[in-house]
Amino acid sequence: MSKKRVNAGFLKVILAIQLIFLSFFVLDYIGIEIPILRQLFCFVYLAFIPGILILGILKLDKLNIIETILYSVGLSCSFLIFVGLFTNTVYPVFGITKPLSTTSLLITLIALISALYLLCCIRNAGYIPSSFANLDTNTLFSPYTLSFLLIPFLAIFGAYSVCFHDNNILLLLLLLLIAAIPIFVAFDKIPSKIYPIVVFLIAISLLFHNVLSSMYLQGDDLHLEYHLTNLVKLNSYWNASIPQPLNTVLSNVILAPIFSNVCEIELVWVFKLIYPFLFSLVPVGLYQAYKEETNEKVAFLSCFLFMSSFVFYTEMLQLAKQMLAEFFITLLMLLMISKRVDTANRALLSVIIVSSIIVSHYGVAWIFVISLFFALLFNVFRGRKDSSNAKIATSNLVMLSLTLVVAWHLYTASSSALESVVALGNRVINSISELFSPVEKGSVYWMTREDLPMTWSILRILYMIVAVSIYFGFLNTLYKLHKKKGKTLNLSSEYLLFSATFIGWLSISTIWPRISGVGSIGFTRMFHISSIFLAPFAVIGEIDAGRTILKLCRRDISVDKDIIKVISIFLMIFLLFNSSLISEIVQETIGGDYAVSPSISQPRIKKEGTEKEKIVYYAFNYPVYDVLSARWLGIHRDHQKEIIGDCSKTGQILSSYGMIWGEEEKGSVFKKMNPVDPKMAIPNKKSYVYLRKINYVDGLMHVDPSMRRYYGYGGYWWNASDIIPLLEIERNKIYSNGGSVIYE
Repeated sequence: MSKKRVNAGFLKVILAIQLIFLSFFVLDYIGIEIPILRQLFCFVYLAFIPGILILGILKLDKLNIIETILYSVGLSCSFLIFVGLFTNTVYPVFGITKPLSTTSLLITLIALISALYLLCCIRNAGYIPSSFANLDTNTLFSPYTLSFLLIPFLAIFGAYSVCFHDNNILLLLLLLLIAAIPIFVAFDKIPSKIYPIVVFLIAISLLFHNVLSSMYLQGDDLHLEYHLTNLVKLNSYWNASIPQPLNTVLSNVILAPIFSNVCEIELVWVFKLIYPFLFSLVPVGLYQAYKEETNEKVAFLSCFLFMSSFVFYTEMLQLAKQMLAEFFITLLMLLMISKRVDTANRALLSVIIVSSIIVSHYGVAWIFVISLFFALLFNVFRGRKDSSNAKIATSNLVMLSLTLVVAWHLYTASSSALESVVALGNRVINSISELFSPVEKGSVYWMTREDLPMTWSILRILYMIVAVSIYFGFLNTLYKLHKKKGKTLNLSSEYLLFSATFIGWLSISTIWPRISGVGSIGFTRMFHISSIFLAPFAVIGEIDAGRTILKLCRRDISVDKDIIKVISIFLMIFLLFNSSLISEIVQETIGGDYAVSPSISQPRIKKEGTEKEKIVYYAFNYPVYDVLSARWLGIHRDHQKEIIGDCSKTGQILSSYGMIWGEEEKGSVFKKMNPVDPKMAIPNKKSYVYLRKINYVDGLMHVDPSMRRYYGYGGYWWNASDIIPLLEIERNKIYSNGGSVIYE
């Protein structure tokens, strides 16, 4: 078949996909529903087709398969975000009061995507991504690849087993299997051609093994994100004036309702399925970038290090906004090192991606824009002109980014996001005297704390090794480049400039506890964000250190291969400790440890977990009792009455499943409750008292961190038996489901 016919066939396939997409809605209109297939097909259509057409319009035909997929998904998400913003802003002017309704979105998207298709046909009639035309199907369907496909299925069935049968055996096997993969790579048992596929399967499996262990939302910020996103879905309109920083995050309040309405997926499952899938592409993009800068094995091990950190598959699942922001940062990194994108298209894509970062996460947006500024500054100090070697950190993009981030946060959400950034800056400046002080939640605190259990102490040492390796690898790389010797890597100067800025962020969050405290991005998340650029330097540092040591001892042996094997063993151990697998085994066998994994620890904590484990676990994982009671209270409550509840994340579940905003933590007497005088917990004014399952059944009340020094029981909890008898006497129990209760 001629190339011309193949190209024409590709555009016909896209047209056929468009027609199938339309047919699902025609079938729905006449009463014929095709569950699952519609959801899956519509998601694929929205997540890939607009981006692929934009690549065709820009004539970016020569990208490899990874770049094609990632840019397609990224441009599709940007397209949906800004189309949603456009309809939300313009349509009400013409009397359309529900611009984000399913009907309005369908008409708009079909019209605009059809326009993209026609424009692609006009500008690039013979368009077909070369990566698709030259796709190696033998590798894609090889026994190695098909065998690794079992990993995500093991994660899904293992999570199902934990969720419904309280059995974690499959997930334990999953983590052991994933932990062994770096060793297979080090011993050349896995073909390098399938490294990107293996990276993706590891990423999606680690994410799914946690997020699917519950049928409900997990975490902290995600409940507040859900509240604002659900308001948009219910009203089919985004109210940009709501004074809440999370309301500036279009990656939630615009993108999630579009996926939910068009694909007909419940909003909860948009956050539990679609967003983790998009985030699982981040390590794939990092692998491609790392491979361009180093080599295949270093790239794979660096990605595995990035994925092994517990933040990747725990904290990030609680932050839908940050998942999208990091995805866009990864695309920008790819754009930075890509040799297959011309200057004009790079400039255009840079603007699109940076704009997407700014509207995806207010904190990460400021971190990135500041990093962009310092990367430009470093380049100027090196005596280079702006256009000499900079692909991303140009003065034009820096000025545009600063203007956009200030304008966006100034004119949306009543400037609440900008006020939060300013308040954080003032707090940091006022806390200069606290440098190196062991403030709780600061990294210095964790490095000096002596009451950690055994496995956590070992994990702390492992992180110290990683941090030291990053610094050593980065400094040694700079030294080699300066001396122009030992150049075995192909690190671009701009990549090094961005890495230098994130070395700065990591250093600041390490020695300045206040900047990683409450109200800002914590140290663990800062370490995770910095790892996007710095993970390869950990591997490089370990290789450089190993070369020096092993060459002194064994000059006749292949030094690099030996070092890679040692690093692979280290990464295996690193994952096993981060995933809480070792902690869980120690706790189940000899006790005295501490494990709160939302998946593998769930069965044990429910049955026999310690008080502290239950407090921490139920602060981020809500049982069905709490979900049902929050929904009931949201429907039947008297809006004039205050809601009193345990200070451990009670407000979060009320804001999501109860759709109650503002009552959380407000006037909560439990925050001030003294177990010696439980009568203080009975407010005089009219209110509801909302007790969750951990309060009513497990008998534990969480102590607010600011009040821990006044409480017994180790400072974390007090007995609910101090207050429940008084509530039974002095209050009316208006709701009970066997786990959670509500008094009036």
